[in-house]
Amino acid sequence: MNPTSSSGERTLSALVPSRRAFVLSAISLAALAAVVPSVAQQALAQRTADGDFMRVSRAVVDGALDATTGQALHAALKKADATFDARLQQLAAFIAGQPPMPVEALAQQLDVQHQTALRGTLNQVVSAWYLGTVGTHVIAYAGALMYRPTADVLSPPSYVHGGPLNWVAFTFLADHG
Repeated sequence: MNPTSSSGERTLSALVPSRRAFVLSAISLAALAAVVPSVAQQALAQRTADGDFMRVSRAVVDGALDATTGQALHAALKKADATFDARLQQLAAFIAGQPPMPVEALAQQLDVQHQTALRGTLNQVVSAWYLGTVGTHVIAYAGALMYRPTADVLSPPSYVHGGPLNWVAFTFLADHG
């Protein structure tokens, strides 16, 4: 089939798709329509779980929290424990039903009500933020909250206080021969 006429213009038959192309397009569109809702549901569930994690975190940890670090900590906690999100959701509901209180008082409430699973989840969240680790995996070294109390005078261990190559300015006794 010649898609152009003798004058070089496209003919109408060249613009009309074949039956095969039409059927393939229809099948592709149907498959895409079946996949998109499940992907959207997964994304919504992830956002809800991340939201629960940050709500619980803000309730039990003092100060500003980095959302990116929170997502990384949450992902690591989920990977380490498949039931973490279910308990996190229960903990978020428990905290929502309580007046604002310090984390120690919240922990005591959970102990009094014999909510050991929720107390364990509370400990996991606080530990992850303050230590910057989940299990043996380091998630946020410099961003670990344990360094906040001394941040005005100390940087995280192994960080150079004077900047790169600050030692070059020092004169060593061996240099004076």
